[in-house]
Amino acid sequence: MMEVARRRRRMVGGAAPVDYAALVQTRLAGTTGFVMDPSDTTLLWEESTRTTPVNANADPVGAQDSKYGTTLYRWIQATSSRIPASSNLRSVAYATDDFLGEDGSLGFYQSLTGMTLTVRGVITSLAAVNTLLNIATGASATSMRYGLSVNADGSVAQFARRANADGGTTVSSAASLITTNVPFTLQSQINFTTDVSRILLNGSEVATGTQGGVSGAACDAGAPLRIRWGANLSSANFLNGSLGRAVWSPSYLDATGLAQDRGYVEAIAL
Repeated sequence: MMEVARRRRRMVGGAAPVDYAALVQTRLAGTTGFVMDPSDTTLLWEESTRTTPVNANADPVGAQDSKYGTTLYRWIQATSSRIPASSNLRSVAYATDDFLGEDGSLGFYQSLTGMTLTVRGVITSLAAVNTLLNIATGASATSMRYGLSVNADGSVAQFARRANADGGTTVSSAASLITTNVPFTLQSQINFTTDVSRILLNGSEVATGTQGGVSGAACDAGAPLRIRWGANLSSANFLNGSLGRAVWSPSYLDATGLAQDRGYVEAIAL
């Protein structure tokens, strides 16, 4: 497997490279955190029924599983015309109205004092908002709990709601930070204890704000969650591009943790 091969590599005349996979796996052990890894074909199937494994470039990806952490999360697309595809067995390519999702009690965005999402991606069109991940408790705009997106002007934005009754908080960067067909790493963070909400792009902070709601209170989603990779909660603002590896850490990572997650997602070139 590709990951095993990478772990066994050694630099000529020098020390072994950092084993980011092992570091991430160890840190997520015993938590609700997880990894999305489209380079690991044992996690990908062509259909939502998980019948045919993905094993070639451009194969449809109708189901993708997570790995690491305590819980297996599964995202599917049962509508054949909306199924994304594998891109060189390195990322999942979304276009037009593709997305992977799941509706149910997925507890990774509940009772959190902090969270960090690290995701590797590339955008192929900036004609409209590109949604990377959306989390909601229903189908209406007022049910949206979390979202990470790239706007049409090339800025990046994070939306978060601490509790269902709270107003949402959006933090956005300056424009023209994202360029089409140029891979990037976004890291979205919220510290619900200190009310810090921020975004990093390729390791540098590009947006920050104060998370709304009751100061210091944990995130509390009071209903089953709707998860969408590549679309928002109303199945609009679709992603035109590809998503590589992603790491959901149920904590507000320090600089060391951020560097580990970034190193992990960037180990696979897009």
